[in-house]
Amino acid sequence: LALRETVGPGCHAAFVEQVTQASRSQQQVSEALRGMRLSVQDEAECPRSGYSFDMRVYNTSVLGQSIEDSRQRAVDGWVVEFDGPSHFLACRTPTGATVIKR
Repeated sequence: LALRETVGPGCHAAFVEQVTQASRSQQQVSEALRGMRLSVQDEAECPRSGYSFDMRVYNTSVLGQSIEDSRQRAVDGWVVEFDGPSHFLACRTPTGATVIKR
């Protein structure tokens, strides 16, 4: 417990500060969702775990509602995790990081 209290906050801070970058295939999925007139936030962070989601799609109740309005008013939505080629080894087995996140 003492180790968790002394080292934990620093480890968590380092974890959530990691910069993530979307792959080209992930960007294509995100653009396809936007093409469907959905409000999409790329690399959204889970407030509880610190993990990043590939995309968060906000629910909108009014067709034509602005993206900013939908994000400010949305209390729910859904998350997209896109496991493209970089998430797998040559033998088609998920990488360790992919397994942990699942």
